[in-house]
Order: sequence, then C-alpha cells, then structure tokens
Amino acid sequence: MARLVPSLTASDGIALSFSVIAIMLLDFFIVLFLYSLFKYSVLYLIRKMEKNSELDFRMLPRFYGMNLILVAIFMAVYLAIGGILQSGLQEQFIRTAALVLSVIYFLFTYTWLNIAHSLFAASWKTEGILRKSLSLLFRKIPSYGSVYVFSIAVLLGFGIAYYLAGIGLQKFGWDVQVFVQIFLTASIKFFF
Repeated sequence: MARLVPSLTASDGIALSFSVIAIMLLDFFIVLFLYSLFKYSVLYLIRKMEKNSELDFRMLPRFYGMNLILVAIFMAVYLAIGGILQSGLQEQFIRTAALVLSVIYFLFTYTWLNIAHSLFAASWKTEGILRKSLSLLFRKIPSYGSVYVFSIAVLLGFGIAYYLAGIGLQKFGWDVQVFVQIFLTASIKFFF
C-alpha cells in the first residue's frame, strides 16, 4: 500500500513547527493591526464629533504598540494563572476555578483595554496611559456594573451556543475536537 503522507525527519518536523508558529504569529500581528486600525478610526470619529479635524494616522503606530503591550501583559497574566491552576490541584476544582477566573479575567482585561483606549482618544498620547488606565480601573470598578452584567450575558449566550453546536455536531457524527479548535480560534479573534 502506498503512503500518502511523506515521512518527515526530525529536522523537517522542527522546521515545520517553526513555520507553523511563524504563520500563527504573523496572523496574530495582522489581526491585531487591523483591530488597532479599526479602533483608531472609531476613536477618531468619536473625537471628530467634538472637534473638527482630519484623520491623521501618525499616532497609529503608537496605538498599535500600546495594544501590543496590553496583549503581552494580558497573555503573561493568563499564562501565570494557567500555571498556578495546573500546579497539582484536583481536576474538578481546576475546571470550576478556570471558568470563574476566565469570566473575571475577561471582564478585567476588557475594561482595562477600553479605559486605555478612551484615555488615548482624549489626549492622542500614549505616555503613562497604561498606568493611568490601570489606576482608573481599580478606582471605578463599581461604576462598570452594567458593562459587567452585559458582558456576562454575552459570554453566557456564547457558551450556550457553543454547547448546543457541540451537541448538534455529535448527533451528526462529526468530530467535535475539530469544531473545538476552530471555535476557539474564531472566539479569540471575535472577542478581541
């Protein structure tokens, strides 16, 4: 019987792994840049309502850089929380804690991101914005109650849709693991 997949040597496998990682990173940087461009344009349109001015992209690289720093901070904290949860705790506790912490973490990062973007739009400067936005976040947590309730409702709806789609796929005999991978990738891009 003929082999349809060529065999790979160890060096080929490593090269393939680096290629896949490079493509994933490129995809991440492109998606983050497109998000930054769109958000920058929206912030400009909001600012234009109070002050008439032309769209100027000179601050876009700084805005993109600020978003890169925020994502790096979010990822570092996320990996630290994941590492703590994986440090020998019981599996049932890990699932529950991960769910609760994920919702809290999502709300925290979403709010911090929006405060940072609002401060940027107010001054069109990036100096000190991360520090100021983090300080405001902790001082104004109660005032974000309605945003948190709405966000939890969206997450709950998203979770229900995910669960129902998984059940539907299982009934038709589809491989749910493929769906989970596609869904997670799409979810990350959608929510970010």
